[in-house]
Amino acid sequence: MPVIALHTVLKPGREQEYDAVHQTIPAGVAAALRTHGVHDWRIWRDGRHVFHVVDVDDYAAMREGLRDLPDNVAWQDTVGPMFDVPDSYAGDDDGIAFLWSLVGQLGGEEGRQDPRISGETDGCQALQPLTSDSFPGYPGKPATEDD
Repeated sequence: MPVIALHTVLKPGREQEYDAVHQTIPAGVAAALRTHGVHDWRIWRDGRHVFHVVDVDDYAAMREGLRDLPDNVAWQDTVGPMFDVPDSYAGDDDGIAFLWSLVGQLGGEEGRQDPRISGETDGCQALQPLTSDSFPGYPGKPATEDD
């Protein structure tokens, strides 16, 4: 299952509000995420920087399915103003570029797999090369001194 990593940046002073609205997200949004293939979505915050890890069947299809969904539109109206760059749901992002995995380098734990693994060759897992074409960088804004 694909794992997508995301990075967003909050506007100064919005950190506590963001934490508060994520104590429990609206039930309709949670149900819609599950309906659109999200198995889990985890969020960490360090100051204004928010990091998301999403286990999802098809990230692009999930985003397309949620784009105009009334529950999600209302949720984006709540959280969007908290971000330096609100999510447009344009469908042109693939998350943060994947770089490395311990499992990929040393071999897998039972049930775990490097996201680059394409199949098996002679009993060995074959890794796809990391290229800028395969893993485009996250289209975030450049860091500033106060980030």
